[in-house]
Amino acid sequence: MHKRFMLATVALLAFAGAAQAETLQEVQDKIHDIVSKYKSLQFKMKMTSETSMAGFSTKTDSDSQVEAAKKGDTVVSRVDSKMRTSTNMGGQETKMDMKSLMIDDGKDLWNISESPTKQIAKMKRDPNSVTYFNPKAGWKQVAEHFELKLMPDETMDGKACWVMAMEPKDPTMKMVQSKTITYYDKKTGLGHKTVTFGPEGKRSGEIIMSDIKIDADISADRFTYTPPAGAKVEDMTKQDIGAMLGGKGDAKSGDAKDED
Repeated sequence: MHKRFMLATVALLAFAGAAQAETLQEVQDKIHDIVSKYKSLQFKMKMTSETSMAGFSTKTDSDSQVEAAKKGDTVVSRVDSKMRTSTNMGGQETKMDMKSLMIDDGKDLWNISESPTKQIAKMKRDPNSVTYFNPKAGWKQVAEHFELKLMPDETMDGKACWVMAMEPKDPTMKMVQSKTITYYDKKTGLGHKTVTFGPEGKRSGEIIMSDIKIDADISADRFTYTPPAGAKVEDMTKQDIGAMLGGKGDAKSGDAKDED
């Protein structure tokens, strides 16, 4: 009798635990509720990636300083990056360094790159790609090409995290990337670490956020850009950048327009 009582108790606890398990939608709602309330974000982002196949390999690493802030109903941002790429083709190695600055001033998107010559491009901004404070809009875009899955919670770098995995829907894409796993800090709602895996399940890269500052004051001049006198500017404002990148819908800094 005692043994049957213990088994029944264990079964009841297991059922209760299963009933209390969070769904992907519930976790996304919690993350969005946290992040959408922020007024500004500042963080450093380090990205590394490595790809290899017969007779070819490439390694890339970049360091970026990211700043974003709400300006009324608009989100402005600034991304300063340094990227280093090493490519080996048939035993011949090529290295390239590039510096870039991207500023979204709320009206236009400025892209200034040096690799090694300086190029300045003024583009039409795409509000659909502005997801710093709108995670749901970002997931909606991702869901067009990837299947999102909720994984068991983990502690990563000392932080209690929700864990999400995404796998490509396109079989061709799976030949390059099998899955990506992102760790969302339960305290900040931010995906502070992302790990990518190649087609054979081998780790192929990662993105790490550090020095995170939330709702700190950021000077307005960080989100403005004036080309130097006499500089050549490529005007691309007549081109639909959103369409080129496959963006759809209307993603504002608050809730997503459609929440699937």
